[in-house]
Amino acid sequence: MNINFDQIINALIDLAPQLLIAAVVFVVCKIVMNMLMKLLDKLLGKVDLDENIAKLARKAANVVLWVLTILIIAGILGFKAASPITALSIDALVDFGMKLGRAALVFIGCKVAMNLILKLLDRLFIRLDLDEGIKSFGRSAANIGLWFLTIIFVAEALNIKTTSLVALLSVVSLALSLSLQNILTNVFSGLTILMSRPFKVGDYVELATVAGTVMRITIMRTTLITPDNKEIQIPNSDITTSKVTNFSAEPTRRVDMTFSASYDDATETVKEAIMEAIKTDSRILTDPAPFIGLSQFNENDITYVVRVWCNGPDYWGVYFNLNERVRDSFAAHGVQFSYPHTVVHIEH
Repeated sequence: MNINFDQIINALIDLAPQLLIAAVVFVVCKIVMNMLMKLLDKLLGKVDLDENIAKLARKAANVVLWVLTILIIAGILGFKAASPITALSIDALVDFGMKLGRAALVFIGCKVAMNLILKLLDRLFIRLDLDEGIKSFGRSAANIGLWFLTIIFVAEALNIKTTSLVALLSVVSLALSLSLQNILTNVFSGLTILMSRPFKVGDYVELATVAGTVMRITIMRTTLITPDNKEIQIPNSDITTSKVTNFSAEPTRRVDMTFSASYDDATETVKEAIMEAIKTDSRILTDPAPFIGLSQFNENDITYVVRVWCNGPDYWGVYFNLNERVRDSFAAHGVQFSYPHTVVHIEH
């Protein structure tokens, strides 16, 4: 058997460019395979499938990807199948493989750009010192927008007409906005609250006739904890259309109280007794100075109004303590608390 080495060498030389192209395509296919397998692993982890089913799905995907890679390489090397249909399939797979590789490169570039933009956005939020709710919403909205652009760019790389895709997404967005009007109202109300900042987490407020400490402010609802430890969630749309009273907006609060004393007690004695009670509580501020005044003459007693200032968190402590101290001070000064009574004069 005679072997013609010249023909073999010439065949190898003719095949060299195809071998080089096939090697490059194989490397690209391997990179795409690894990327797709990693994405599949993340997807299977989120779906939380049975371990055996997940392994089977991974093996099946691996086999399919290897078959596609082999067919693409075979098409590049010029291996033609006996059937024209198979040959056409190989050519189509080669073309699809090229598009897939180009799309993979576009996707990787978009993912790098997304991470960079989101990092820059986080730095911008830190410099602007925005509320955590606005930061979270802004980052989520930016992330959704960037993913939408990535899908468009990848679709273009795969020669998919994006005009119809954009039109479809527009129709879906319109349908969702019409069917979710109440939800969108709460969302925009949440944005209004987060941007205008009428209150913040930790403030004691009265919202839509409900009073409590703000625990959470989300896009949809605001959560309050009442003094008796009830959790109440209020839709944001109800808050933006009602009166908001923030008791923690200012660092200090005024405690307004009234006390009644008998007509038999001198005004100066009553005021002196109340002032001594005020001086026993160090939480009461001296600036602004406490105020004590005779308010009105009633049928059975005289009402005195008392106004003192304290730091916001001390409000209720000052309120209840001053009630106790005034009672003790009245007793020490001989001031009588008045109560409803009737004086009857009998004439003989």
